[in-house]
Amino acid sequence: MNLMNRVLLVGLCVLWAGLTFSQACVEIAFCATFGLWLLWIISKHDFGVLWSESAKAYLVPLYGYMLLVILTSFMTEHPPQTLRGLLKVGQQIAIFFLTADILKTEKNRKTFEFVFLIVFFVVLFDVLVQYFWGQDLIRGFRGVDASAGIRVTGSFKNYGFLAVFLMLTIPVVFMWGYRKPWRIGKWVLPSWLYLFGAACGTVLIYLTRSRGAMLACAAGIVLFVLLARKWKILVGILVLGGLSLLVMPKGMVIHLDIEGKEQSMVERFYLWERALQVIKAKPLTGTGINTYAVSHQKYDKTQSWRVRNYYAHNGYLQMAAETGLPSLFLFLVFVLTFFWRAHQASRRGDPNEALAGLGIALGLVNFLFFAALDTSLHNPLPVMTFWLVAGWQYARLRDVTTTAILS
Repeated sequence: MNLMNRVLLVGLCVLWAGLTFSQACVEIAFCATFGLWLLWIISKHDFGVLWSESAKAYLVPLYGYMLLVILTSFMTEHPPQTLRGLLKVGQQIAIFFLTADILKTEKNRKTFEFVFLIVFFVVLFDVLVQYFWGQDLIRGFRGVDASAGIRVTGSFKNYGFLAVFLMLTIPVVFMWGYRKPWRIGKWVLPSWLYLFGAACGTVLIYLTRSRGAMLACAAGIVLFVLLARKWKILVGILVLGGLSLLVMPKGMVIHLDIEGKEQSMVERFYLWERALQVIKAKPLTGTGINTYAVSHQKYDKTQSWRVRNYYAHNGYLQMAAETGLPSLFLFLVFVLTFFWRAHQASRRGDPNEALAGLGIALGLVNFLFFAALDTSLHNPLPVMTFWLVAGWQYARLRDVTTTAILS
């Protein structure tokens, strides 16, 4: 059993590292780890990760969401695309549960956290190399030219994917900077190392030149400050945000198109209007999971020349368009109850562990805000990163002490 536990933990760590540079590595690591994990829990008859009384508040809506996605697929307009979509959703939920089960022990979590930190700093170094020397070391990718300057991508190739990774990981590393020194054998990692890494990561989010990512992170921080009722900090954040607009390159503040209009805002207006038209036509079942890109033209009444054949650039609207409003409702209920449980847990128990949990929660909130502005809920690597981090949070909530508190 100990050997299997180690193998599964190694598989999960490889999966986490693969999310930063290779879809193929992710698929191989997932298939191997998930297959072994499934055999393991079946052989032990240990299905506790799939259900517990203390977790039913968010597991019930999650299972409801999964069921509706499966049921609505029978009314799909494009069966081949829907089959692939079902496999994608199944993979995401599987990552959530296998991560929660593998990291249910403190020892496994500590090992994963060490790998998490190594991967984080490797990504930082790789992106800095790309910015200063022209290409990253891992994949040889170059930054993306933009009017405001080079958009860094690192080994992710896409600057949006890099932004997702950073917004999920920076809050964790930052919160670690405030807890007691972390010992690894005889080594003690000082607090300044975490804070330095978080600061570098924040600069790199700026260098992705993604306004959506910066807005999402700002919204996440404001939400947490409001929950903590730190009014002076809130004022400081708002002042800092206003000043940052004054020093940003004009190309980052305003994206003008060939008509002299703000490109991103105008495009999103048409993208979201198009998604709403699909939802109005198919409010209960949607067009079928993973079919939006090929189905929306049928219901598009505006027929704008802009951004044709695009995702909705709002994960929630696209989710409703593909699987119906009821499935979106259940997904949002899962998200809200999951975070409420995490918030409850953060107010009790060990303060250092509470800070770590808050960091994970803030990263997940950043992602969910970003999903309202971009395609992160429907791109494989970003959404799998989200579900793996969410599984890590679920593992923390399943800890013996915390579970007893939440019961």
